[in-house]
Amino acid sequence: MLKGRAALVLAALLCGVAGAGAQSLPPLTCSGPFAKQANRAALVTAFGDANVRDDDIYVGEGASEPGTLVYPDDPERRLEILWHDDDARARPALIRASTGSVWRVPAGPGELRVGMAIADVEALNGRAFSLYGFEWDYGGYASGWKGGALGEARDGCVVGLRFGPDPKADDKALRKVSGDRQLSSAAPAVRAVHPVVEQITLSWPE
Repeated sequence: MLKGRAALVLAALLCGVAGAGAQSLPPLTCSGPFAKQANRAALVTAFGDANVRDDDIYVGEGASEPGTLVYPDDPERRLEILWHDDDARARPALIRASTGSVWRVPAGPGELRVGMAIADVEALNGRAFSLYGFEWDYGGYASGWKGGALGEARDGCVVGLRFGPDPKADDKALRKVSGDRQLSSAAPAVRAVHPVVEQITLSWPE
């Protein structure tokens, strides 16, 4: 089984509540400081040296890998970036926005954002999609867009989402949709735990 950065990038590739802080941010896209050939210097130019910091980034299964943070101390604007070239901090492998983030990713007539309900994501995709069961290291990742709009490449990269169930979801209902298996976003058992987007990633193959 793939681990660490490779597993996170693969999870994104398989896919094939904005606040005031969002107004000061550009859209999160696969261009500019986040383009395929971008590097740490591009981030500093775009966001300022004080807002860019190198640090280890958690990649699952208890492991971390070297990466770079944008706005590291601001939960609303924080981004985590893993690189294909760790030494040069160049060529992004994966960019991740997590819970609390106000970054937005353009998607057709709308946009993806952390906190979106699974039904709203399904509407942007134009059809139901698949995701892994919850409650394990790679739980909740979208695992295939089933030919929908969100599976289309964007300037060479792909979007990935991770969903989390409502913290108040019934334990019995949650057990029905947990574990290492694939589920449909439209399944009544999935909708019963009211999943929302917890993470958005943009990733590039080597």
